[in-house]
Amino acid sequence: MLDLLNLPDKIKLEVSKSDLIAFADYLLNHQSKAIEFDDEFISISEVMQLTGKARQTIYGRVSKGTIPYYKDENGGKLRFKKSEILEWMKSGMKKTEADIQKEIDTYIKSKKSKAA
Repeated sequence: MLDLLNLPDKIKLEVSKSDLIAFADYLLNHQSKAIEFDDEFISISEVMQLTGKARQTIYGRVSKGTIPYYKDENGGKLRFKKSEILEWMKSGMKKTEADIQKEIDTYIKSKKSKAA
């Protein structure tokens, strides 16, 4: 099997259509496993590792209701779904100037095509 990580940066590869289809099929068949893994419940310590936030910061966000969390039925331990924490982290992501410019260009093109 070809180890893509150890190839030189400037190498060009030819990929057949059947190889691309097989790779897409592989990704689709294994995506559900990745989703299941991301949907697991994790502890506050794991949220700290995932986000880089301190325990106090996470507790503060829980008390303000700004981070998705669960409590067990006895009102004890906090639990978090990994997939929800990842989405929460993405929701705070700031757009780059390039992203904003791309949105502007797309908007302008759509207005020009409607006017024509």
